[in-house]
Amino acid sequence: MIKDTSATVRMRGVYVPDRSYKNHKKKTLEMEIVTSHDPNKMSSNGMFMNYRTVRLKTVNFKTRFQNDGEGPARMIRLETDIPDMFDKKTLKIVDSYPKCPICPKDEEVNYSCLDTIIKQKQIHFTFKNIYIPGSQQKNVTERDSTKGFVKYTMKFAKDFHKEKTRSRTAIIFDKNEPVITNYAVTRFLPGISIGAKTGYNVFPDLENSKSYFVAATISPYKSYRWYWQVELQNALHSYDGESTVTDEIVGNNAGIPPQLNRTYRSSNFENYNIEVPVLMRYNINNYIGVGAGIQANVNVSQKLDSFQKTEVYEGPNDNFLIRTDESSESIKESFASFRSGLLFDFTAGFARIGPSIGARYVMSFEKNFNYWQFYAIWKF
Repeated sequence: MIKDTSATVRMRGVYVPDRSYKNHKKKTLEMEIVTSHDPNKMSSNGMFMNYRTVRLKTVNFKTRFQNDGEGPARMIRLETDIPDMFDKKTLKIVDSYPKCPICPKDEEVNYSCLDTIIKQKQIHFTFKNIYIPGSQQKNVTERDSTKGFVKYTMKFAKDFHKEKTRSRTAIIFDKNEPVITNYAVTRFLPGISIGAKTGYNVFPDLENSKSYFVAATISPYKSYRWYWQVELQNALHSYDGESTVTDEIVGNNAGIPPQLNRTYRSSNFENYNIEVPVLMRYNINNYIGVGAGIQANVNVSQKLDSFQKTEVYEGPNDNFLIRTDESSESIKESFASFRSGLLFDFTAGFARIGPSIGARYVMSFEKNFNYWQFYAIWKF
């Protein structure tokens, strides 16, 4: 709060009489955060806003000024920057000093009034036909009479992004050089977005591979450009291991006739994996997003089914089969392996919130485990 000198804190008090009367009074006090006195200042109450409910919020702004000259000011113009995310048509002047009515359109008047002109990037507030004495003017003892302000509210436009804004005001006393105020800042709380994700993994280098997964994601709510995303994925993966065929000739010495032993070996893996991808994402627009990051994969549970068949032939060739021997074995392991890798991601749909589809390529640091992931995701 020491750094942010454009913020306003509001405190409301309720005054109840000692006696048990029903009537009571309410008073709202506005306290500005300052590190040093600056009579020309712009402030806002949009310090930390919730982006989920911000469409229902009306943001308050206040620009105050003081005539530090040696003579009175007859005209004061406030040229205020308006960020694009605000709807200038919702402008409402709440209060002002000097207190004066709004100037009529297309008409010159000889009484004090406040004129408002809406431009593309600014709103001009002009106090016309007023008398604000200067603080250094002769016989001026009340410094409050040299001050003024305009307080107004605005709502957000229909389509705006989650961006921090900075705006300031150029204050012009009569025909003097403008006095530039500080920046009034509005910013949003990060917020949390939970996502549900499901899809299929394709391992090109594995035989008979089948891999399905479900996942949960967490990321900042409706980020505009860059943002982080962490996921927790549960995957079921089955595939065939490497199959081998080996020939071995036994005998053929000491009067023992030769035999050909041909052995077939195959295996099948059924794994339950937990994957934790951590990536940095970038929304190109409302519909396209890209990302890159790292991923850890823990093989929580593994079942290995191995099969072996040996064919015994008479002689060194496979012309006459004598017998066939078969055997199988099943082994279960927990936390059998750990893999890591890099990932590259692409999504199309509603990039910030809602449903979308995506494709991801995971480059594993372990051989044969590079894969493509195709998925659907919904962010809430």
